[in-house]
Amino acid sequence: MKKLTFLSLTAIILTTLTACKELTLEEVLSEAISATESLQSFQTTIDVSKGVIMDDQDDMSLTHTQTSVTNDPLTLEIHSEIGGEDGVDYVTNFSEEDGFYFKETTTDQWGKLSDDLVESFVTAPAFHTGSTTTTLNYFENQLSHLTMEETDTSYIISLQEDELNTDDFKKHLEELEFYNMELGALDGISDLEDITYTITLDKETFYQTDINIEMKMMIDIIEVSQMITITLNDFNDIDPLEIPEEIKENATHIDY
Repeated sequence: MKKLTFLSLTAIILTTLTACKELTLEEVLSEAISATESLQSFQTTIDVSKGVIMDDQDDMSLTHTQTSVTNDPLTLEIHSEIGGEDGVDYVTNFSEEDGFYFKETTTDQWGKLSDDLVESFVTAPAFHTGSTTTTLNYFENQLSHLTMEETDTSYIISLQEDELNTDDFKKHLEELEFYNMELGALDGISDLEDITYTITLDKETFYQTDINIEMKMMIDIIEVSQMITITLNDFNDIDPLEIPEEIKENATHIDY
């Protein structure tokens, strides 16, 4: 009996130690990639602020985008505010079955993109889980430039700028697509500096809950500062979008 009790106690201790084992940075990223790839739905909010200095003139632009995503079937409901209070607001709806519809919120007229234009939009990582997996894959290839902190509920992983290959970083920005929407072509970027890039992962699910990027750069003769904040929530809690028949019947077909 004593032997049995000792063996049982040993098993409990070993199980507890295994459960409490601290994960390495590489293991955390691997778990996060697996968790993200299995996501069925989520909501993401992207806030982008861009400051431009040229000829001693300072200009600030703001973009706010909220997207609800389901992956099977792929549907998107996107609300975009471009230019702040005096800017333009858009609503975009997409479903694999019905196609890609959009409108300015100041009008009642919907447009529908032709099918040959849809793929380039909906495959952009900014519109689905690609933005989060692209970030994680990039971090996984930059282990020597990463640090990780822990709180009771989160892993916080930061990219260190020291000795960072800026060419690789620019390629990563291009892969994220929505940067192109904000920055245009990246070929003219020089003097990329003051890079801060942090992701926050939930300890229980390994889902990314926050992505924060700040950087400064020169684009030709223009000095640009950029700050991107991405939050993710409502994981696996969103139903596929159903586009109303009224929109499908009355939309104007667009073929650029």
